[in-house]
Amino acid sequence: MNVQELFRAALKATVRTPDGWQTRVNGAGIVDAHALLRLPLSDIQLLPGVVEMAAPAALDEGDRDIEEIFKLAETRLNQDGFDWARFGAEASFLAADERRRTDPKKAGLVESRIRPKPSRAVAASAPPVLNRVLLRARSGPELVRPIELPLLAARHRLKLLGKRRGKNEASVAAAQAYLTKGGRAEILRQAESLFNSIDAKPGVSPESTKARRRVLGDADRILLDLANNNGSGISGPIDVVNLEALVMLKGRPAIKITDGVFDPDSLMGSDWEGPFAIAPDELKEMAGRVGGSISMATMSERGSSSVTA
Repeated sequence: MNVQELFRAALKATVRTPDGWQTRVNGAGIVDAHALLRLPLSDIQLLPGVVEMAAPAALDEGDRDIEEIFKLAETRLNQDGFDWARFGAEASFLAADERRRTDPKKAGLVESRIRPKPSRAVAASAPPVLNRVLLRARSGPELVRPIELPLLAARHRLKLLGKRRGKNEASVAAAQAYLTKGGRAEILRQAESLFNSIDAKPGVSPESTKARRRVLGDADRILLDLANNNGSGISGPIDVVNLEALVMLKGRPAIKITDGVFDPDSLMGSDWEGPFAIAPDELKEMAGRVGGSISMATMSERGSSSVTA
């Protein structure tokens, strides 16, 4: 049985769904750690189709090699002149990197864009199974391909950026019209206002201020591409992160609640700042109802707020 599917089923079975929660937009619900830990293993229900999908398939040579390396590393023995206690961690890392780097679907999971090379000691004493891994790694890409945002995901974020107050999202056409007619400048003003409030705090380094200015420049390019090309020009992890930050700023601002107390500084520059400056009791009421962190879909209609965790 696939452990990931089992854990996913357990999460879905124990989440909380506060009033107004929209599963299609926000996901299954808010993780309830206490309920998750109390859930007996026997009570986790998997759909028949999921169980069938999780059935183990025959491993190819690469998968067999990485499985063998992991097992040998666990032994921490010295076998055939290779010290697994000393080099097991490095061998496991190299094997896992080779599998990810040579599989386009997993390339985004690598820890370094540049292919790692074994240390001299490992290369000199590597057993046959590790030599096979290193040989396959050398035939793979030296640099991984930048992570690209799927066009469908870009369009979804475009609709979130173009949404109006009180709505979950806009159509693609309406969102593009909004960005073209002034929405892009409005979002950039919100981002700049937030960055200015951060830069005004004591102890802020010049490097971090400079980095935030670069983000603003990237944000302008990203929004322009969304307006003109549906986001087809958005690629690379930095673009993806910056786009998600814009969505959070525009439509999913979140405030972390700890024991019913929130940090007023986290309101600065967000959609929360104005409404809760004059209605702090409403924030406390919402925090008590949902816990964790909350994000505002609209404050014009009581109870229509969405929640994130």
